Amino acid sequence: GTINDITEEIPFEIPDSWRWTRINCYVQKVTDYVASGSFASLNKNVKYYKEKNYALLLRTIDLSNDFKKDFVYTDKHGYEFLENSNLFGGELVLSNVGSIGKVFIVPKLEIKMTLAPNSIMVRCFSEEHISWLYNLFNSTFGLNILLSISSATAIKKFNKTGFKKLMIPIPPLDEQKRIADKLEVFLSYIEKYHDFYSKLEILNTNYKDELKKSILQYAIQGKLVKQDFNDESSEILINRILDEKRELIKTKQIKKENLSVIYKDDTDNQFYEKFDDGTIVNITDEIPFDIPSNWRWNRLGNISTYGMTKNKINSKNANPDTWLLDMEDIEKGGKILIKNKLKDKNSIGDKTIFKKGNILYSKLRPYLKKILIAPEDGICTPELVPFDILGNMNSIFIINYLKSPYVDFKINQLTYGAKMPRVGTETMINLLIPIPPINEQEKIIKKINKIFKTAE
Repeated sequence: GTINDITEEIPFEIPDSWRWTRINCYVQKVTDYVASGSFASLNKNVKYYKEKNYALLLRTIDLSNDFKKDFVYTDKHGYEFLENSNLFGGELVLSNVGSIGKVFIVPKLEIKMTLAPNSIMVRCFSEEHISWLYNLFNSTFGLNILLSISSATAIKKFNKTGFKKLMIPIPPLDEQKRIADKLEVFLSYIEKYHDFYSKLEILNTNYKDELKKSILQYAIQGKLVKQDFNDESSEILINRILDEKRELIKTKQIKKENLSVIYKDDTDNQFYEKFDDGTIVNITDEIPFDIPSNWRWNRLGNISTYGMTKNKINSKNANPDTWLLDMEDIEKGGKILIKNKLKDKNSIGDKTIFKKGNILYSKLRPYLKKILIAPEDGICTPELVPFDILGNMNSIFIINYLKSPYVDFKINQLTYGAKMPRVGTETMINLLIPIPPINEQEKIIKKINKIFKTAE
């Protein structure tokens, strides 16, 4: 017959047809089983198993992961020992240690189940009651009242005694159903909104990189600027490059190479590669995409010094004030992060000599696209390959080509080494390069720079 004034416990106003009540007065049963440490602390007589046994020891982690993790089972004795916390499906389970606010409805499984430690089980008189409690404890109000009865320690926890005393608002049963139906509609919209928002976040994060990739791919296919057929033809440019290389071979500055030109035979619409030794090979299947009619294909090895033997120097014989460039000094994409002198680093072994204006290409993990033009002379790790483009071709155009989506995909298909993938010299010198006229190369670079600057 005791009557207490609980006005201060009422957190907010509710409709006249609703009522405040204690959880203990609303539910059929509340059970917890809090244990510290491992599952072995359940009871010295209760065993648990990783393989299927008598009853599933249901944990919140199983519910969180939609039963995609390894299960833990107890034997018949353990199931009977924990009979007060046995589950039949349809109960509400709340985490009451650590992850406060995790709330689940137990599915009805064709297996005996019992509650694992660090959880509270609530059994109600009807599914409608469970549904209402589930929605309530998933609300901000529900989380706050659970936190209000939790300990203020590093690992928060509450017990069933405090839980039973919680004051909750209860609508009429019919209104509970209407609220549940309305929530289901709203939640479906929220889920769709979340999906759209997630996609938008990914787009906002990646759009600059994706835009740059698209621009580079357009550029290397001759789709970025208009063609000017008054420009010197690429065929003349390539012949000039090959003549320059033949002179280097003649003067024994480089080793002899079997140079080649690539042409399209209009009679059969096929591509052929003609070598200096007279060999002609049909390479139509190698051509990756169409290019303008005034462009020409050739190979990186023919138009550059990539395949030439590189000059080396041992660290102990190099000038201590020489710039030493290592892989970690280069940011993904080719930006130099720091310039260190040899004397500032504890470096040993042979290094590769490079000159100002050389293209430096990282053959190690090429997907990082550590490709740049050397701003000054220096020495570098052998993982960087210095080379020049012949015939006064634009080195920046070649760098953009080497960073394009096509080359990125092509090269990374042909790397070797699982943990530290590298691209071989043969792969690089045989890489097909689309070559525009010199003037168009300049126009393409200006267009790329303008678009990239706008996208920053």
